[in-house]
Amino acid sequence: MDLVDLYLWGWVVTTIIAILAARKFRDDASPPELQSIAAVSLLAGALWPVLLLGVVELGSLQRVSRLRADS
Repeated sequence: MDLVDLYLWGWVVTTIIAILAARKFRDDASPPELQSIAAVSLLAGALWPVLLLGVVELGSLQRVSRLRADS
């Protein structure tokens, strides 16, 4: 598997997760249109490496804040 395959599979998986999350956490009073959910999910899928870096950074910030609170 080369890097292009990894990127494309990451795109597919992230898009599916984003669609499922959008459907689960939607506001029932004013539900979004399917086109907007699909567009945002495809964008999240295309930017999945950036999202992954953000999750790693958030985790490291949380760990540092815990270490500072313990000392």
